Amino acid sequence: MKTARLNPPTDILKSVSVNGRNLPDNAFSAAVSLTFRTGCGNMRTSTLFSLLRSGQVKAACGQFTRWVWSGGKVLPGLETRAGNEKALCEDGLK
Repeated sequence: MKTARLNPPTDILKSVSVNGRNLPDNAFSAAVSLTFRTGCGNMRTSTLFSLLRSGQVKAACGQFTRWVWSGGKVLPGLETRAGNEKALCEDGLK
């Protein structure tokens, strides 16, 4: 019996590099947090992921605050978490 391989968020993000280098640690950690929250499929097709893949890390960090919706409503808890993820992503960028 063949089992499906799950793609944990870290598998998706390990392929992302910036100018041939891996993402900064904090940007990677923030992206993993968002991916656990939103799901791998949503992350793969997101503007944030596209920006990371193209090396635009600072612009990608600005995308975290867009991920605050659930059930058609903005949730205060998601606003807080997204703000924390954005701050983590931006920490240490030049």
